[in-house]
Amino acid sequence: MRKASRLGLGQRIRDLRESLDMTQAELADAARMDQSLLSKYEREDVSPSWLQIERLLEALGQSPCALFPECSAESEAEDSFFSVSFFSGEPKDPSAMGTATAKLRVHREAPFVKVFHLPPIDNRYIITHSEDDIMIPDWYPGDCLIIDTKYEPKAGRVVAGFLDGEPTTRRLVRDGKNLILVASNRNYPPVPFDPENWIHTGVVVHAVRSMMKRYSG
Repeated sequence: MRKASRLGLGQRIRDLRESLDMTQAELADAARMDQSLLSKYEREDVSPSWLQIERLLEALGQSPCALFPECSAESEAEDSFFSVSFFSGEPKDPSAMGTATAKLRVHREAPFVKVFHLPPIDNRYIITHSEDDIMIPDWYPGDCLIIDTKYEPKAGRVVAGFLDGEPTTRRLVRDGKNLILVASNRNYPPVPFDPENWIHTGVVVHAVRSMMKRYSG
């Protein structure tokens, strides 16, 4: 059994591409990948990584629900996230055939895939990596962040979520009667916290320093 066929993901990618009247070459160019690699994905010879899935959905202009039935199957659930057990790699490698290589939580309303790797113990914690300098000196690019999804946004907490569709991680601070999102890096001005346009992910409870890279900014 081929790993990619466990999801039928290649067929879904092809069906979605054809429904939008896009050629394989057009989609590959828009997704910044070789056409030969896209062809392998659609034939389900290999499984795409989550980075490649994100690029494909961005190029197609679709949400995660377009490719994953888990999303629509849980559309009536209160939780805005759905979980996917993901199998990736070469089908000739049978070592992990029965074990998902990652369990992921994806927000069904996000314009593109927003991927968070989960520890195998439960669905409470999200592990992700910082990619910007907005919270220096609390953490630096490349550091590992642990997000607790059970905590609600309250003043004083470092919240993680989507503001107007953009991923945002800042400290929530009370300013008079209003709440604002404040970056630790003072080069970034505070922004108003608008609950109506906020999709909450959780609260950052730990930051683990990466010893593989040093920030030189």
